[in-house]
Amino acid sequence: TQSYTDVASISVVPSTTGGRVYYYFPFSALSDPAKLFNDLRWNITRPQGLEAVMRVRCSQGLQVQDYSGNFCKRVPTDIDLPAIDSDKTIMVSFKHDDKFQENSECGFQCALLYTTVYGQRRIRVINISLPCTSMLSNLFRCADLEAQFTYVVKQAANGIPSSSLSQVRDQVTSTCINILQSYRQYCASVSSSGQLILPEALKLLPLYTLGMISSI
Repeated sequence: TQSYTDVASISVVPSTTGGRVYYYFPFSALSDPAKLFNDLRWNITRPQGLEAVMRVRCSQGLQVQDYSGNFCKRVPTDIDLPAIDSDKTIMVSFKHDDKFQENSECGFQCALLYTTVYGQRRIRVINISLPCTSMLSNLFRCADLEAQFTYVVKQAANGIPSSSLSQVRDQVTSTCINILQSYRQYCASVSSSGQLILPEALKLLPLYTLGMISSI
């Protein structure tokens, strides 16, 4: 249709059932049918699980703060995914609730219980252990830019239905500024006040941020 469509209202159903909104605008009878066909074919034929329940656990000193993605949450510890496949991602944020011992490790576990298309009930468990540090310089040196910016993007997307676009852009900009300001304040050596100082692992963060706010 060429008429107005409220995508935010339509997206409520897929956002709670593990689905996705496909938006073709303006729809072209010449170029879009092939894309529509490929999207439908992939949705039908791709490997997927049904009736899934996921829980993330972590070591003492951390706790799961929030989940972000397309799912239904009925209890605080688990998320329900009517459908799950390799194209879906779930973002999990953690918060500190205790101190860590230096040179120790934190463990994380993600357990997914699901039903295959053949009716078999299975569980997939992923474990990972990461080193702890109390030094901010180590934290910035080992930062994962793609993972951190994905968090920023998802937070911005979640805020679009309830906030103005200018507010979302300001929030994204403030996040970038706060990260770089923290690095300059706590990790960088003495330098000129007008000099831009970037951690090596996050040196493309301003570029990513500019690209994002220009497309919002």
